[in-house]
Amino acid sequence: MHPVRTYLAPWGKKVGTGSIKAITRPVHIESRSPATVSEEFRQFPPLLGMLVECLEQEQTDVLGRLYHRLEIHNEQTSQFFTPYPVCLAMAKMLVHDAKHLVEEKGFIRAQEPCVGSGAMVIALAQALREEDINYQQCLHVTAIDLDIVAVHMAYVQCTLLHIPAIILHGDTLRGEVYS
Repeated sequence: MHPVRTYLAPWGKKVGTGSIKAITRPVHIESRSPATVSEEFRQFPPLLGMLVECLEQEQTDVLGRLYHRLEIHNEQTSQFFTPYPVCLAMAKMLVHDAKHLVEEKGFIRAQEPCVGSGAMVIALAQALREEDINYQQCLHVTAIDLDIVAVHMAYVQCTLLHIPAIILHGDTLRGEVYS
């Protein structure tokens, strides 16, 4: 496993499992003995801050782009994240009648069988917003991925962008959910 992937995995897990409070309070980190706080753990708050700043500047797939630029995707499983511009183009094609769906049903449901870092979900939210549809109120996403690191990346980005989503770790083809 690539060393950066092993570094990103625990960061995504801490953020993805709701430990944001724990990693954004340096007071608690500093009060522990130095032996119990790893250097990687000390980097969590600044990394989360950088991610928030990037997402505030532009709603895009920050972690997926970073993941591929660092070449830490899982080549053994032919892992490839769809580039965000492609995701956005596809999402814009899908939302042409979204206002009608919202008026008729009150919401839009989306399923993502291989969520990766969440690019398709983020692009769908952006396309809905561009159609003057409040995705935070009208969209619900259920997504799944085999790779737990990808699950954590998608969860973190969807949470920070306030996209209502359930992100599952599992196998879409086998119909299995691991966590």
